[in-house]
Amino acid sequence: MAIIDRGDRPHPYDRAVQVLPPGAGLVVRRQAWLEAVPSRLFLNHAGRDAGVASEDLEAVIHLRRAGWELWHNPAMVIHHVIPVQRLGRDQLVALFRCIGLSRFYIRMVGLRPWQRPLYGPLFWINDLRRLLGHRVTGWRQETQRGTLREACDRSYLASSFYSPMFLARRALQQHLDRGLNHWLDRWRCPARAELVATLSRAMELRQAGGPGPVLPPGDRSPLGLCIIIPTHNRRASLVNLLRQLSSQLASYSQTDRVSPVVVQLLVVDDGSGDGTGAAIAKEFPQVQVCQGNGQLWWMGSIVTGMVAGMAGEIPTLAAEKIAPQAPDFFLWLNDDLCLADNFLQQLIKLCHQPSTAQQVTGGIVFAQDYPQWIVYSGLHRGQPVWQLDSFGPDAQLPMDTLAGNMVLLPRAILDRVGFPDVLRFPQNGGDYEYLKLVKQRGFGLRLDRDLQATTAYEKTDCLRYMPYWMQWYLQPSLAARWDILRGLVDLKTTQNIWLFVHIHGQPTASPAPRAIAPAETLPPWRYGLCYLDKLWKLLGVSWVPRSRLQPRVQQYLDRHGVPAALGSQLQRRPRR
Repeated sequence: MAIIDRGDRPHPYDRAVQVLPPGAGLVVRRQAWLEAVPSRLFLNHAGRDAGVASEDLEAVIHLRRAGWELWHNPAMVIHHVIPVQRLGRDQLVALFRCIGLSRFYIRMVGLRPWQRPLYGPLFWINDLRRLLGHRVTGWRQETQRGTLREACDRSYLASSFYSPMFLARRALQQHLDRGLNHWLDRWRCPARAELVATLSRAMELRQAGGPGPVLPPGDRSPLGLCIIIPTHNRRASLVNLLRQLSSQLASYSQTDRVSPVVVQLLVVDDGSGDGTGAAIAKEFPQVQVCQGNGQLWWMGSIVTGMVAGMAGEIPTLAAEKIAPQAPDFFLWLNDDLCLADNFLQQLIKLCHQPSTAQQVTGGIVFAQDYPQWIVYSGLHRGQPVWQLDSFGPDAQLPMDTLAGNMVLLPRAILDRVGFPDVLRFPQNGGDYEYLKLVKQRGFGLRLDRDLQATTAYEKTDCLRYMPYWMQWYLQPSLAARWDILRGLVDLKTTQNIWLFVHIHGQPTASPAPRAIAPAETLPPWRYGLCYLDKLWKLLGVSWVPRSRLQPRVQQYLDRHGVPAALGSQLQRRPRR
């Protein structure tokens, strides 16, 4: 238990005696730590959950090997309050097990490299001798069996004997994990470090500036609205959207001065190679453009826009000279939408409703070829909203979640919840996870019937949102199925294993507002298991009778309100 009386006089620890001070209350010179202690200790990763302990002794041994003295100072007194639960039988046995599993490494790290092959087998044989002797003694003294001391001794000696095998397996696992993590880093986000730094600065700005109040309708000061449009190689649709916004903004400014609003328009161009930046600069010089490196993806582009807005870096689209300011609302807007004629008017009306400041509001998107079919909305009581009849007499509908292509987010919610997690969800799933977290924090989600747009929605668009086994069944050609298999490791697809592992592998709720920071590292083998799980399910679909699969496909189409003409196209399976 490291409770040893070292005396009442200061003295150095003798190098000839293998006795070291415990880590509690240890004072270390900064120069000594930087020179002697490795940046990554072998035993210090996940604490007791990793099954090892004694990481403080590992650091102290490195200090001693580097030539630094270790001293006992009796004037430094620490009172350790230990809860009674930590002194229970199970906790003490687990503690001795962790100490025993760490013992072989602690022995080896204190030796010179040439001594380790010689002393290692001797230590192991000695541990085996002590364990066998303890077993024999326990058999002879039946009265001692089952006592706490007996259990702790047995746990310590058994784990000390097993320590070399345990640590070898752990070292091999760490080596494999580093190699696999290197591949995962190349796959998921090459600009990870840059993204983390950007979002950390955003968190600092948010904490320094504090929550921005949402002004009531009667205030003379205008509300701030920042419209964020992420884009990547879709110049034609983006230019069409900017023309609509510019036209509606000019019309609103000329006709309505009752509800003042300051609009900021930001396009986040994530490394487009089709001349998007030049087209915007030529036709829309008043629009602010934030350039990405091609690794922001959709969620990263949205967060980058909000970071720029929070920092007050976006100029306003107003005839009057108004200094940039942090907006009261952010609007996420996809670049492939065609807005309704009254879209901006309805949007500004929503901003001036007092209830909007405490809720996230989403809009509805119709298919251009099927005007009565809503293709993007969200889930209400677990069901997708695909027709206007779902609203009933009310213009707004409470939702379980919202589609992220048209979302009005109050800054007051952003100040409380933080930014979306772009490291776990760079492309797909980020809107779903973030809005789920918003709802867990006590804020509402609602769908507004009058906030409308349309988009081109064809067979391929409907197909890519269907479950993977349905895509596999409806596309029996080898080329299509090969694309499905490649999509399992493609961040752009909605069924990639990165998304599924992170949705089911970690909780998103946290007790305090958070910035974007790397989540707890998930074991790399989870990605492999997820891939194999999806693979065998896809291959198994080929052996399921069509009479069992076809009704489930039709049930999916009916649940999402897919028009009959489009449904017949989807179910027209080509020949292999």
